[in-house]
Amino acid sequence: MKLSYGIRAVAAGGLLAGAAIGVSACGVHRPPSPRMEAVVIHIAPSQSLAALCVRLGQNLGFFAQEGIRVVEGSSHRADIRILPAGSRWPIRGVISLGAEAAIVAPRRDPGFRLAGLNQVPVVYPGEYPTLTGIFEGVMALHDISHPWLVPLAESRILTLWKEGLLPYVLANSSLWYRLLRLRRSARVLAVLAASTGPIPTSVVNGRGPKLPPFLAALNLSLWYLRTHSPATIAKSVSSTGLPVTWEVATAQRYHWLAPASLPTRSTYERGRAFWMNAGIAWPAYRDGVRRHPSLIALTLTP
Repeated sequence: MKLSYGIRAVAAGGLLAGAAIGVSACGVHRPPSPRMEAVVIHIAPSQSLAALCVRLGQNLGFFAQEGIRVVEGSSHRADIRILPAGSRWPIRGVISLGAEAAIVAPRRDPGFRLAGLNQVPVVYPGEYPTLTGIFEGVMALHDISHPWLVPLAESRILTLWKEGLLPYVLANSSLWYRLLRLRRSARVLAVLAASTGPIPTSVVNGRGPKLPPFLAALNLSLWYLRTHSPATIAKSVSSTGLPVTWEVATAQRYHWLAPASLPTRSTYERGRAFWMNAGIAWPAYRDGVRRHPSLIALTLTP
């Protein structure tokens, strides 16, 4: 008897837990398919956790196990794209569920309140405009309108930070790490994901027969990233940006990683409500999501 889609979705946790049988820190025991099909993917520059997830899947043989070879390419020629949530519909998979954004200050501030941020300038890296939507959405949740946001080049932010001239910085993961490294007294005063709750932030868009096996490999990477130590993961991937140990530890601490690629109605609708509160319209779940590839992927995951 075939399982219904609903039952298979509920069984996702059990399927991914069973992956422990086939995976070790050294890779995958089941031999890869002898015929490797290339799939061209594009990862948006802001999707650092997704890029880490893909690199891990490549190095541990998760994609090879599914009979595909991942090749990164430009967006216009890609079969599959990993993008910020809200940039394209329908979405067919989800990788992260936490807004990678924080308010960083040069020192502790026991009296800090988000409400106070509409009275002082908050700088952010102009290279990452999506940060403003997240911040304004969180401020709207707290009934705070017209926050004082100032875009600056990341290099300029770092210079002013060293000179002690910035009171607050709205930072993504990369800048967040660098700010804390530059000043020992620096503190994270607010992680914005705490206000949004789990919402889709990094999503998969694409189509074709290679999409389900691609998502199945991502499921294994997501499981591995959630269940192994940052030090173990760092040994499996080479770092080209953020130190892997810091990136993984932060993602694990704030529960940014999706449990599986399946885009669930509850998290999608929470994200939709959040962005609508900020004046950005998302389509309803039935129009904005095609979950069939992710459901197939769950049956392919060992």
